Amino acid sequence: MSGERILVVDDEKLIRQYIEALLTAEGYEVILAENAATARSTFAESAPDAVILDLKLPDGDGMTLLKEFLDSDPETATLMLSAHGDIGTAVEAVKLGAYSFLEKPPKTEVLLATLANALEARSLRRTVSGLRRQTGWQLSGVDIVGRSQAMRRVVEFIEKVAPSESATVLIRGESGVGKEVVAQAIHAHGARAEFPFLEINCTALPENLLESELFGHERGAFTDEIGRASCRERG
Repeated sequence: MSGERILVVDDEKLIRQYIEALLTAEGYEVILAENAATARSTFAESAPDAVILDLKLPDGDGMTLLKEFLDSDPETATLMLSAHGDIGTAVEAVKLGAYSFLEKPPKTEVLLATLANALEARSLRRTVSGLRRQTGWQLSGVDIVGRSQAMRRVVEFIEKVAPSESATVLIRGESGVGKEVVAQAIHAHGARAEFPFLEINCTALPENLLESELFGHERGAFTDEIGRASCRERG
């Protein structure tokens, strides 16, 4: 028996009763709502694991509710239902965060399989989120693994130096320790995050051209250079 809590939102009584009987027999705890207003209050009170949501409701539409539910809990597994489904609507629902889009009345085996898959995907996301919280930090989308005091000091340093627009940072360490990850975290967490993160392998550049590649040059600085160039122009 699964025991997950499922909110079923549909204005058609027969559809609600059909889904309720089907899911209850599978061991789910089922909560029903016949309109958008009831669905909102029920969602807030019951915190369901999944929502089966009709696209058309007498006092609103399913797309609006979908956005509200996922804004409240992005990990909610949501299945959309519609008697007049089309590919465009289905694509829009999935883009907004719905797990799947089913036509009414949903076939028994399709509904059960899709719901089970949606709940499994939700469980995996929660597990990954938990592991991230246990094993490291996430700074503006960059994952840093490690919970030691040394790693904590690294993260504190990143948070301290990243907002600066003038600080120059030298990151040292043996190969494979994560210097590039730290650099990406500083960039992503900093004032220039909207600009590209540019990696340059300095050891691959000739020594006499390194300064030019990084900082630009004036005309005549070396053979065959006939114009002024900056590192921004080269990028």
